[in-house]
Amino acid sequence: MTSSTFIAQLKRLLPEADWPWVFPALRQDPKIWEMLCGEFGRFAIARGSTEMKAYTPAVLAMLALGYAVDFENLPDENLPLYAVESSDEATHSPFAGTYLAQAGLAALDLYQRRPQAGSWRSLSSELASASPTTLACLFGMLPDGVEMLRILAMHGARGSAPAPGMRLALHALLSNPLPPGIHQGALAALAGVLPAAQQTDFLHQAFVMRPDLVPALAGSLIEARLITTPSIHPAHCDPVKDLDHIARQMQFAEMHRLADQPSQAEDLLKQSITTTLRLQAHLFALSAQAAEQEGDHQAALSAWEKAVQHDSEFPGHAAGLAQAYLNSGRSADAQMILDPHTEETSHAGLLFARARLAYQRGMTVDASRDASRAASLVSQTPENIMISDWPLLSSLASMLLNSICLARPARWQN
Repeated sequence: MTSSTFIAQLKRLLPEADWPWVFPALRQDPKIWEMLCGEFGRFAIARGSTEMKAYTPAVLAMLALGYAVDFENLPDENLPLYAVESSDEATHSPFAGTYLAQAGLAALDLYQRRPQAGSWRSLSSELASASPTTLACLFGMLPDGVEMLRILAMHGARGSAPAPGMRLALHALLSNPLPPGIHQGALAALAGVLPAAQQTDFLHQAFVMRPDLVPALAGSLIEARLITTPSIHPAHCDPVKDLDHIARQMQFAEMHRLADQPSQAEDLLKQSITTTLRLQAHLFALSAQAAEQEGDHQAALSAWEKAVQHDSEFPGHAAGLAQAYLNSGRSADAQMILDPHTEETSHAGLLFARARLAYQRGMTVDASRDASRAASLVSQTPENIMISDWPLLSSLASMLLNSICLARPARWQN
């Protein structure tokens, strides 16, 4: 039997409304699909069953073993007994030695060990080492297969990295032909036990297997706020927080994309770009300060220019560039940087640059005024002073002293 023949014959048995979700599930496990497209498929079709349960991996495995399982009553707590009661029948099955039959036996073994172990958590290592086909069979045997999948999906989880069992859990679930609503409910239950950082990867893997199920699932996760919408970050750059913010923005944008909400995804990605540019500007500013400490004024100037290009709204970068221009004797360029910032600016760096420029031009009263305001602002927020600010503070103190001396009568200076 070929795949097209099997599909055509099964379509004659199943309601047309079931086709869109039955066939993707049967194709999910390559080993099972390979058998269905051969003599075993002809054998399964010959029963003439019109029930979806007749084509679950569990029932197909029992059929391959020759066990007389009434699929109408699955899950059945007496299922392991069939392995004993039907052993004679199994020896006469032409498919008893196939991969599917052996996977069914392995699933029966896990099924029987569960009561003795007390919980699926106690068997998590055995679940994680089982074959995908075995897990697909086991899921169909259980009254509450989702609980087993939860344990499997979390097995081996380390931090934000996807758990190795996640793909196995998805395979076991999606290999069973179930209505989309049941699949989506089970997927939502699995996503709910995963850390937020792993949920997007989980949906990506689900999308590869069953893209038709993911948009509704992603939308429900967004509505349920299982992934918190990232808020707009303050203008001041905090590298650690910004990196985390970018990651959350991109994660949530991907959630919207998978939920078929492209406009929301685009908005979040634009925010990510803005945050990334601000972070790059901050790194250029740090590089400029390091170059200044080394005495490399040209490298510092170049870095400050890039900082302003990446984030023109942050006054600290404009202040740094103005200072760099003044250090290079380019007072006209410094003036152009400072012009957009009025005298009422509340940024100490800009006020200090204005004071330096006024001082160079002999405008000592203006220089003293701006320098005093800059010193006052710095004193109000000493916790924000970094090591790289000390050269600025030293120059500021020197300028204030010079301004005071210039303002004194000549007899006081002797």
